[in-house]
Amino acid sequence: MPTAMAVAVAVSPPFLGRTLRKTFSGRRIPNSDVRFSIKAIFWGPKKAVEPTKQELSLGDFSLSELGAEGDTSSFDKDRKLSVRVVSSISEILPHEWDACSVDAAGPDKFNPFLTHGFLSSLEETGCAVKYQVSSLHITFPSADEAGKLKEKGFLQRVGMQYHWKNHNYRSFDDFLMDMKQSKRKTIRQERKKISAQNLTMKRLRGYEIKAKHWDTFYKFYRNTTDNKWGSAYLTRDFFHEMASKLGDGVLLVTAEEGDELVAGALNLIGGDTIYGRLWGCLPHAYYPNLHFEACYYQAIEAAIELNLDKVEAGAQGEHKIQRGYMPVATYSCHYILDEDFRKSISNFLIREQAQLEYVMKVLRESGPFKDNAT
Repeated sequence: MPTAMAVAVAVSPPFLGRTLRKTFSGRRIPNSDVRFSIKAIFWGPKKAVEPTKQELSLGDFSLSELGAEGDTSSFDKDRKLSVRVVSSISEILPHEWDACSVDAAGPDKFNPFLTHGFLSSLEETGCAVKYQVSSLHITFPSADEAGKLKEKGFLQRVGMQYHWKNHNYRSFDDFLMDMKQSKRKTIRQERKKISAQNLTMKRLRGYEIKAKHWDTFYKFYRNTTDNKWGSAYLTRDFFHEMASKLGDGVLLVTAEEGDELVAGALNLIGGDTIYGRLWGCLPHAYYPNLHFEACYYQAIEAAIELNLDKVEAGAQGEHKIQRGYMPVATYSCHYILDEDFRKSISNFLIREQAQLEYVMKVLRESGPFKDNAT
């Protein structure tokens, strides 16, 4: 049975400036302990796990106002909060979950992968499964959240992704003017080859994306996973379900040759970011430079058009640098119960971080932008 686990309080953001106290003891929980939340999703091979009996209620809490000098004064009537574990995200109303999933930094940092629509689509279509785990892993927290988790005993791992940054560009050509002449010339040549191959690029959102698009895109997705020896953990129904729930938050870039859809790239739109995630094409199809156009250049044009701050193109692929996507640090946090295992991993992470920081420095110094551009 698919499962989701969350501790969620559907209260507006001002709640973060108050403290919780356990009602049966009256002992207040320090405010620093409740300023961030842990959000996680697990998926993998669909192996059945026998359900275990557990106490799902974590107790009741009451809410107190934080005074001017750290004192607390009760509300006219104590506000009671009940914390429990639920077996499915469907047990939580979408608007309540989404109210809690907004990043503490504000709605501009809204992450579509944490929405009720995205997570419930994974669960309802069988893409999320239940595991018995002996460790806790949190991927892609902010730098601030990662620092707080480190203080709580989590091991911190530094990773690297490639992001494009919008410096208030008015057009794609405006962006190109920030690049070195040789890189600018290469990109223009790559883009010209798309029309020379009789390909038509489209950016579709919301109602513009029809069922036929998702059925064909699923073939692209399976072609990619089959060729890359990957696991197709997403189902055909997932794409239909996600699109129906996220609406204009989905951006599908398509390439057509005549009336035939031959390739596509899936993006999700957040508060200030386009997240590029999946790409695929017809089996045995080969169109030079189409991957760069569909995954990188179309996303840049969309970000400029929508006045978004950046495009996250994910990990891997130093070829992204020459197309304007620069390396940035990402974080993950890991709580390992076994002390010996934890020590070994900790030693590795220290060595890995030093090497990664050196690699990022070298890559940034050899970037495609003019010296005064970024």
